[in-house]
Amino acid sequence: MPRIKPYRLAALLLCAALIAAVPSASADDHSRLELVVTAEPEKRRFRVSEVCLDCGKEFPEYSAADLRVTGGEYPADGTPHGFTVENLSDWDVTVSVRFGLTPEAYDLEVPPEFTSPGEYILYYEVIYTCLTESFTERSDARLVLTGEPEPEPEPEPEPEPEPEPEPEPEPEPEPEPEPEPEPEPEPEPEPEPEPEPEPEPEPEPEPEPEPEPEPEPEPEPEPEPVPLPPLTPHPALLFGCGGLFRPGDPVSRGELAVMVSRMLGPEDPGALPAFADFPDVPEDAWYAAAAARLGALGVMTGRGNGCFDPDAPATAGEVRLVLTRAAALPGVSWSVPQVPEGACVPRGLMAELLCRALGRDPGLCRWRRLTAAPFSDVDASPYRAAIAELSVEH
Repeated sequence: MPRIKPYRLAALLLCAALIAAVPSASADDHSRLELVVTAEPEKRRFRVSEVCLDCGKEFPEYSAADLRVTGGEYPADGTPHGFTVENLSDWDVTVSVRFGLTPEAYDLEVPPEFTSPGEYILYYEVIYTCLTESFTERSDARLVLTGEPEPEPEPEPEPEPEPEPEPEPEPEPEPEPEPEPEPEPEPEPEPEPEPEPEPEPEPEPEPEPEPEPEPEPEPEPEPEPVPLPPLTPHPALLFGCGGLFRPGDPVSRGELAVMVSRMLGPEDPGALPAFADFPDVPEDAWYAAAAARLGALGVMTGRGNGCFDPDAPATAGEVRLVLTRAAALPGVSWSVPQVPEGACVPRGLMAELLCRALGRDPGLCRWRRLTAAPFSDVDASPYRAAIAELSVEH
């Protein structure tokens, strides 16, 4: 029996050790992820995590929630001075702030300005929102304007009135001599009274004519109601299977093709060429027409291995690229949403991204869509409003 040389034996042992140290590909395959947002107000941030539904591993990221209001100390030189507002939050955190001069009422949208010397306190309330979570922060800032207040002018003293001179006493008049009494005249005889004339009879008053009744006004005709313009119909863009939507499952490439094709509107799929070069796309597949249409428009192509790979999860980069190419087509007025980084995009998050691209507000008529939603597994999903918006025709 031939002997194995020592250096060959060492090489074989080294290869076996390297093979045992390499982990299996399935150990790090986190294809089913769910987005979880948690507010951490004590640290002024949000914890945005992707949690694997298979193994429970969490991939956390943090979004800062930081709005600062500062005052300062300035000389009171007649120039208006106010408070500085600086928003240092991350791009995915929405900030709403209101101000007030008392901690009980926040009724100002902008901070006030002051010119007189003194110390001023500004109270403010900030609401931070990240996706479906939010928290409120209240604080205050101080502004000091230094300087002595202008003295009030002293009133001028009123002049004292000059004393009036006392009048000199007039000389007493000399007494006049008393006149002699005149003789009394004899009384004249009283004249006889003339007879009073008889009173003339008063004329009888003529009867006043009765007023004629005024004609009653004819009632004005009521205006006819103006018909309202018809609402823009919103066709259903999303679909499920067996009454379930599976919002936490990753969206596949075939599902992505059908969603984007429905967003582009109805078109005759038979007028577009089929993917003859893709052996994994049968002609009778439910996604074949959508894949052929997007391929002809240059929106979605196959992967580097020569196959379309319809059942594979679509990566975040592929979703971003497909929406960008579709938004650049003639006659399309979408806006490309911000796609979070990650290995794949869950179906619930995909519904939220399509709502942002189409400019729809999932909060409008939410009661009507949620009561008619055909899926029984979306009540606990943070994207239930977006799923109902795009899965029910209204």
